[in-house]
Amino acid sequence: MNRRHFLHSLTAAAATAAVSRVGAQGGGTPRPNILLLLSDQHRYDWISSNTNLDNGRIQTPNLDWMATTGMRFEHCLVASPLCGPSRACLASGVTYERCGMIQHETDWPWDRLDSFYRKLRDDAGYHVLVTGKHDLDKHTNAVGGDGKNKLDHYGFSDGIANKGKWDGYNSGNASNDPWYGFLDSRGKVNVHKGDYLARRGHPSQTFTNTSPTPLTDEEYNDNWLCENARTLIADGPSDTPWFCQVNFGGPHEPVDITQSMWDSVQGRAAYPGPVDHSSSISNHSDIRRNYTAMVENIDRQLGLFRQFLEARNELSNTLILYASDHGEMLGDHNRWEKKCPYQASIAVPLYVRGPGVQAGEVCASPVSLIDLGATSLAAAGLKVPAHMQSKALQPVLSGSTADHRSHVISGLSGWRTVFDGRYKLIRGFNFSHSGQSNQDDSDVNASQRLFDLQEDPHEQTDIAEDNPEKVAELGAILDTETQNISIGAPSRYR
Repeated sequence: MNRRHFLHSLTAAAATAAVSRVGAQGGGTPRPNILLLLSDQHRYDWISSNTNLDNGRIQTPNLDWMATTGMRFEHCLVASPLCGPSRACLASGVTYERCGMIQHETDWPWDRLDSFYRKLRDDAGYHVLVTGKHDLDKHTNAVGGDGKNKLDHYGFSDGIANKGKWDGYNSGNASNDPWYGFLDSRGKVNVHKGDYLARRGHPSQTFTNTSPTPLTDEEYNDNWLCENARTLIADGPSDTPWFCQVNFGGPHEPVDITQSMWDSVQGRAAYPGPVDHSSSISNHSDIRRNYTAMVENIDRQLGLFRQFLEARNELSNTLILYASDHGEMLGDHNRWEKKCPYQASIAVPLYVRGPGVQAGEVCASPVSLIDLGATSLAAAGLKVPAHMQSKALQPVLSGSTADHRSHVISGLSGWRTVFDGRYKLIRGFNFSHSGQSNQDDSDVNASQRLFDLQEDPHEQTDIAEDNPEKVAELGAILDTETQNISIGAPSRYR
């Protein structure tokens, strides 16, 4: 954080007490601010608590702080392992079948589906902010030169959106993306695009080119958008609670990192290689080292947000949530990126800390990323609308119960999977595909596969034939909950 923002924060904190800023609910209870940090493509096991990656391979002291002062969730799955659909499901609080964005060929239908952002803004009076790539307009990708296009429609009060990594490279310029406008002011647009051109390809260059980016730390997209978020919060109204969703570009590929990020991860022990991998790629440890650097840079930004909130006397009354929109295969099973039902693709880290959250607890119950919407609404004192399938985490966070969901479902195109915390059934997925991320891996004729993640965490042994009762049990859940349901009329009028 620079000096200007610290001074701005301290002045605001001195001018008004935190309780005044956040307002009060009916009984005089302060309503918390809500900070949702949402990364892009951070797989569930790429965290410092993973004992298979010890010896200092991953250093995330700020996520560790969230774990010791709040709660970590072991089994958080996304509704769909693709940026747009995953974020559409989160915004509208519904499953993949109902979100209105099947792939990236359509934008999220804001005129037919409510978002929890809009509920926070219109029904609870929150100042609702967003920075980074929200991906609700993934098809048109028209964020505007100031990053404010359609934000009001989606439910945001203000924000500075920008395109994602490859979307920016393919169509970004100073007139239609604020980050490219920032790079243009520094004469770095062509420098950045030239660097991305050298990383193009899947996965031969997209991942294997691990050289540092020519951008400085200040110019790096994740750092830039976090600075925007802190500025938006500091410049917001002083008598209104706020919600801010920070959408990181990392650790999405390509594995481009600044020189200082590259330096910070050199000399570490070699990383374990991919599971069931047989390609000619040989520099997996380097790829995973760069991936780690992106995760650790996000962790550093979490630390800056912590300092920012402390300076404003708002840390104790801010609910902080960290998660990701989907995972990353990193070469496991000969696959890269996401879009498939393996845990590395559909499971993500989830940390929550703040008022009403037990400290140092780990939740082993299945949860869905869409539950963060209901959790935010509950924190604001709102009931979850009947049409939303999002389920508030507060009973688990407070310690009232250890159980949240009996199962969670994820899917994309024609495949679906259901996970009950131990067993996972996958239906309609072509396991024999080469794993190129631009391919459709659906196959309605594919046999069902069942995995026991307790005994087989890397999903290498299909046990469906020996467990017909479990297949029938989980299959019945899929039959009931994954019908092709139309989103129909505007949900806010139902």
